[in-house]
This record gives sequence, C-alpha cells and structure tokens, in this order.
Amino acid sequence: MQKLRENTVKKSLKNLTNNTKAVYVAVGVFVTLVNYVMYLILAPIFVENAWFAVAGSGFVAVITGLVLHSHLTWRNRDNTKSTAVKFLIYNLILITTLQPMLEWFFKQSFWNWLYDFAFWLTAWVGWSADFVRRTGVFGLMACVTMIVNFLVYDRIVFVKLTTKPESATKNKKRD
Repeated sequence: MQKLRENTVKKSLKNLTNNTKAVYVAVGVFVTLVNYVMYLILAPIFVENAWFAVAGSGFVAVITGLVLHSHLTWRNRDNTKSTAVKFLIYNLILITTLQPMLEWFFKQSFWNWLYDFAFWLTAWVGWSADFVRRTGVFGLMACVTMIVNFLVYDRIVFVKLTTKPESATKNKKRD
C-alpha cells in the first residue's frame, strides 16, 4: 500500500512538472515574490533614489527567473547562450518600457474603485490606503507581465526543443 501511494505521488509530481503552464505560474509567482521582497528590503536603503531599489530587485528577479525557467519550466528545450541573451534583452525591454506603461495605466483614477474596495476589505488589518494601492498596482502589473512573459518566453526565448539521444531511442522503441 505504501509503495502504491509513493508511486501515485511520484506520477502526480511528474505530471505537474510536465505541465509547462503550471510550472511557469509557480516559478513566476516565486520570482514575483523574490522581486517584491528584494524591493521591500532595498527601498528603505535607497530612500533618496528609489530607482536603485527597483533596479536591484529587478536584477535579482531576472537572474532568478532565467535560472528557474531554463531548468524547470522549459527544461525540455535547449538552454544556450543565445537563450540567455534573448531572455536578458527581453527583460531589459520589459523593465524599461512595459512596466512603466503598466504602472502608469494601473495608477489612473478609474482604478480607484478597486483600491477603495481592497482597502475596505483590509482595513481591519490596519494597512494604509497607500500600501494597498501600491501593492494592488504591483499585483495587477505582475498578472499582466506574467501573461506577456509566458508568450514571449514560449515563442521567442525558449524555442528550440532539446534533442537528447535518450529521447530518440525512446521514440524508436514505440514505433
């Protein structure tokens, strides 16, 4: 019975890790948390120039994302130097163009109803309206960014499938 339970757990984990979208979301959430925590650590240090906190947390998140996505999410695809270069270039473009546009968009006044509702829900915790608004902007930006990132990573960055000898022999055995 124990052996059957272990096999079931192993199969479930294998199926989960074979699901690129599920792994991507898990890695993406983890990288987003790394980015956010690093920002919270760096923001008080760089009070006069918040750009350094944003850049530092973004740098750590990009490197974490590259390592985790190449070894977990798209492990069945070639991970070459050009993959790393494409990943870094895309993320530089993302950080310098898309994120500022999203930040501007989600800070517009027509989103106030959403932030007011979130503040109302979290008022019992004692969070300030400014904290709720900044966290809400960050969360909405993270959702949009994760969707765009998945499409770019899947179709542009990690495109070549790995051709390993053992996978070729497995396919021959099936024929």
